[in-house]
Amino acid sequence: MAQDNNSPRNLFLSSRQIQIMKLRKEGYSTEGIAREIGTTRQNVSILEKRGHRNLEKAIRTVNAVRELKLSHEVRIDGNIHVLDAVKKVLKSADELNIRLNDNLIGIMTRLKMAVESDLKNGIIQKPFDILIFQDGSVQFT
Repeated sequence: MAQDNNSPRNLFLSSRQIQIMKLRKEGYSTEGIAREIGTTRQNVSILEKRGHRNLEKAIRTVNAVRELKLSHEVRIDGNIHVLDAVKKVLKSADELNIRLNDNLIGIMTRLKMAVESDLKNGIIQKPFDILIFQDGSVQFT
């Protein structure tokens, strides 16, 4: 069974923190978020603050991995077909002599999930980075 990389147990954020951040992005006030999710304004503030702290920690972790050169970064430009993006990942892994843990279909499926909101008619709209690790794992950032 495929692992759900966006499952709360695989993230630095709880499902509640994600929910709060989505509502904040939609323009809700702290009071509005509290009403929407059935909690207090104070609890919303605490969860949101912890969520941002966890995001900062995740960003610092990714930056540390990059600085230690534990991964190889592949830049995917915007306005590229998803299949061409996967081909670029496979080519980069070959050039690095890294055997990937996943096949073309698996990478394409995970890539589509990672860029879901920026994917239109098979075209990835915005640029993003992919990290290839020496152990053959791939992370979409």
